[in-house]
Amino acid sequence: MKLNKKYTFTNNRQIWRLLLSDKNKLIIEERDLEKKEAFYNCIQAETGIPTFMNYQLDEKYWVGIETVYKEIIYFHKFTQPNMPGHKVIMAYDIDSSKILWQTDKYSFLFIHDDKVYVFRQKFETREFFTLNYLTGELIDELGEDAASINIIRESIPEEEKYNTYSFPFIFKNDDESDEVKSNIVNNTKGLLTEGNIEYILYKDFLVFNFFIKNEDGKLENKFFITDLKNSSSIVNDVLLSDANSYVPDSYFMKDNLLFVLKEKTKVEVFELS
Repeated sequence: MKLNKKYTFTNNRQIWRLLLSDKNKLIIEERDLEKKEAFYNCIQAETGIPTFMNYQLDEKYWVGIETVYKEIIYFHKFTQPNMPGHKVIMAYDIDSSKILWQTDKYSFLFIHDDKVYVFRQKFETREFFTLNYLTGELIDELGEDAASINIIRESIPEEEKYNTYSFPFIFKNDDESDEVKSNIVNNTKGLLTEGNIEYILYKDFLVFNFFIKNEDGKLENKFFITDLKNSSSIVNDVLLSDANSYVPDSYFMKDNLLFVLKEKTKVEVFELS
């Protein structure tokens, strides 16, 4: 069993979102909350080599990502600041680092079989359409039957997209194997934990974290990677030292790569083999 820290990514801005493309490119959304600016970065997940860095749209803050599909990032704007409604679709090609197409006629719903399902808001109803995912050209006019659109959306097998991912489980003392239980119990013995203890079991690696209160009354996110064969901690770290409340989902895995968010501004990537 071997643990290899591949790289650390940081621009010293708050990391808002992490997404992986089909070709294992890591898209990192960052936000400067004081200046109200959003930045987008793309690096090779295995190596950290940049594809593009610090990309910004014409709207600097009230923007976001709908999804990543076949190496295209689909951005959106918001109908109003601080409101959840989305408007505008911008299809940004990762490999060429340019916008392929954009439209302000529709809002994004989902993508299926190379079609972008979109809607146009009317006074009390929505009109539904599909667009070509590469060009944005209109393919289908689907009318106003929202129920049929929901049937298509619900038929998409989400598990296929995520079958090579591992996300943390909540530790439940009565349900776990003796090895998992003993390692977590030993590392939390005598500590008053806050919120759930989370873990990922990958081969003989146990990755887990928990929150405790520090001397300042803040929450500290303790993080461990343990070799179960040797019952030894390989990594013993703090992911967040001054949290006001319990925050889940500090890490995840794709294949044998472990992505860890640290102090809100860093991504550390480990290879477990």
